[in-house]
Amino acid sequence: MKSPRRNGNRSGSSRGKAPRSTSRQASEGPVNARKPWSDREVERLKELALQNTPTRVMGLKLLRSPGSIYSKAAAIGLSLKPSNQRPYG
Repeated sequence: MKSPRRNGNRSGSSRGKAPRSTSRQASEGPVNARKPWSDREVERLKELALQNTPTRVMGLKLLRSPGSIYSKAAAIGLSLKPSNQRPYG
């Protein structure tokens, strides 16, 4: 038994939907995007890494993208690998 079509629209086009927002807020990225890192932010990054904080959470706390967290950690020689994991499962 076939289910009834809605609005005769088979392709799923956006007819009848509200237009997408034109603000760039979602595509701009974090607040600190492309801004230089302050000494305070670098210290906070080191603290969070020592606490084994996930990279995504670090990004949220520092208002940076996870990619910028990885990049800065590599630039200052900071490992983001968890130190509290057993080596053999």
